[in-house]
Amino acid sequence: MTDRVIRRWSVTMNPWHVIEQLYDSEINVVVEADWDGGVTAWIGRGPRLSERAFPRREFGEIADWLNIEARRLFPKSKYAKEVQPRARP
Repeated sequence: MTDRVIRRWSVTMNPWHVIEQLYDSEINVVVEADWDGGVTAWIGRGPRLSERAFPRREFGEIADWLNIEARRLFPKSKYAKEVQPRARP
């Protein structure tokens, strides 16, 4: 289990970096926690265009999902054109 966590951290993006860059690109993103329901993330520009629930064991995948969805939904955005994914330190 420890090896899996270490590998995940070494390839997973930093969620704060992704959220900051989406903000700078005027793309709305919300990450909300429910104490017994995990975390729900959504992305859009006004309406929610994509939404996903993450159980506790998948929290490390939120930033990757936001990155993929931003590039898919907004291919002409500043985010898609200029932001290079960065791995967590």
